[in-house]
Amino acid sequence: GAASKKLYEAMCMNSVNQSIGRSIRHAGDYAAILLMDRRYRQERVASLLPLWIRSTLKEAPSLRAATDILTEFYSRKASV
Repeated sequence: GAASKKLYEAMCMNSVNQSIGRSIRHAGDYAAILLMDRRYRQERVASLLPLWIRSTLKEAPSLRAATDILTEFYSRKASV
């Protein structure tokens, strides 16, 4: 039922959040994290992501758009 679905989502998002956290360990670290599932567009699911991730989410409607976003992200980080 609904309760088991919420429990499953919470367990899944806990694993996602742990994985995200492992990619950044120090203040100077940075990483591009690709969440490639349309469910992350749902407010219910996105609300289970940490605020520091939610505040930096960018949606890419195509592979080209994702490549452009990643290129710009890494260019900005390389110039620091």
